Amino acid sequence: AQAGIESLAICFLHAYVNSTHERRVRDLAAAEIPNVPVSTSHEVLPVFREYERATATTVNAYVLPNVGRYSQRLEARLTELGVTAPLRIMKSNGGMYSAREAATLPIHTVLSGPAAAVVGAVLVGKAAGQTNVISIDVGGTSADICLSRRGEPEVTNEGEVGGLPLIVPMVGVHTIGAGGGSIARVAEDGSLVVGPRSAGAEPGPACYGRGGREPTVTDAHLVLGRIPAELAAGEVRLDAEPARREIDEHVARPLGLSVLEAADGIIEILNNNMAAAIRAVSIERGHDPREFALVVGGGAGALHGGRLAELLGIPLVIVPAAAGLLSTLGLLATDLKNDYVHMNVQRAARYDVPKLAAGFAELEREATAWFDREEVPAGHRTLARAADMRYANQGYEITVPMPDGPLDELMMPKLVQRFHTEHERLYDWSSQGLPVELVSLRVSAYGRLSKLSLMPVGAVNGAPKAADSRPVYLGRRFGIVETPVYHFGDLRPGWTTTGPAVVEQRFSTVLVLPGHTAQFDEYGNILIRVPQ
Repeated sequence: AQAGIESLAICFLHAYVNSTHERRVRDLAAAEIPNVPVSTSHEVLPVFREYERATATTVNAYVLPNVGRYSQRLEARLTELGVTAPLRIMKSNGGMYSAREAATLPIHTVLSGPAAAVVGAVLVGKAAGQTNVISIDVGGTSADICLSRRGEPEVTNEGEVGGLPLIVPMVGVHTIGAGGGSIARVAEDGSLVVGPRSAGAEPGPACYGRGGREPTVTDAHLVLGRIPAELAAGEVRLDAEPARREIDEHVARPLGLSVLEAADGIIEILNNNMAAAIRAVSIERGHDPREFALVVGGGAGALHGGRLAELLGIPLVIVPAAAGLLSTLGLLATDLKNDYVHMNVQRAARYDVPKLAAGFAELEREATAWFDREEVPAGHRTLARAADMRYANQGYEITVPMPDGPLDELMMPKLVQRFHTEHERLYDWSSQGLPVELVSLRVSAYGRLSKLSLMPVGAVNGAPKAADSRPVYLGRRFGIVETPVYHFGDLRPGWTTTGPAVVEQRFSTVLVLPGHTAQFDEYGNILIRVPQ
């Protein structure tokens, strides 16, 4: 009886938040915001699991007014500036949709930034001949990690944001609190801890000179000589003295280390934290990281890529030409994409194929209507079918692509076998004898756009020389080494060097460790080969 009452309460809650969401859409339309269609359905997430469904609808309704008004102001301002290109918004699933669609379903943008970086990493990987890549985008407060196979990012329907479950399609980005602003401290048990607490932008690391009184990863890099005293072409000036002071007070003296040893320890702890996160998206999901290239982005990714590759056995690190702007690159290199889902629970040996066909047909009609609204030409439209499946009595599903060919009785055994194979890959076990349930039908709609493509860099005679050198501490094994420093703008295709070396870009710094070989490729990316 108690369970029944709770279920009924959840259903009433969902009905309430759905009606609230519908009122919000109509309020925006009544306010004469042109990109909010009055007829938009109030169904944000038409699947079972009422708590997750209600959560998604509540979150969408909460952010909807601000997103709707913001997109309207942005479109108006673009029109004033004479911009005629359509305004499109990045989605968490790695695709884009129009500002009009975003105004009513903003929930699909919750991980748009990290998703864009993954798309950029895939583009860079393909240019280097690598379709299997692991990307890590390291910024000031976090590191976003994603695995992409055969040129496609892993997509999940089991996301979580701010402790809330959001079971909408999103790129499988694994985020940890590890970045340039991550604070280092000695715990009560005497161990060195780095992150997840961050100094943020204000006051920021101690070396920023804005009142920061705790040592951060950026402070450690500066003390070790791995980053210059000026960042972003001189826009940000760093002071090494406060960095040394805070590392000495909070880490070095409590642990009985020199300042250099303490700073190196901070970096090594962070590297191991990030390596563990990469294992979580690779080894723990049935992938061998040694079979992937590592694409590093963000302002700090290229400082850590070489060491991460050593820890994980990855043979190749790819530093994009615009490593600090990897998300921007991805925004310019993606297509329109929308996902449609419909509940259709069926048990094994009793699959109703006509019902499945009717369910897919309905989803494809919705997708076609979306193509029409987005004005996608007929030759640029692609639909992909998939099904959510599970063993009977399981509490989770796996999304399995539908085999090619007509949906008939002969296809169902092929689909079930695909499920067994995928379950084996993900969880290291499967059972051909267990009944398999089909839970939901999915259709992904892709609208091909004209996209950015990487352009070859023109060759110039003469080999670039190091612009400078500085002492860099490279751990206890190598100590302080006078290291050549190259300016990224001086490099040309064919340039190669063996570490140690530092390459300074405008928005990031590349560290080439001893024994690693760096090469500047035809697209301006730096390929670092790591000895195994």
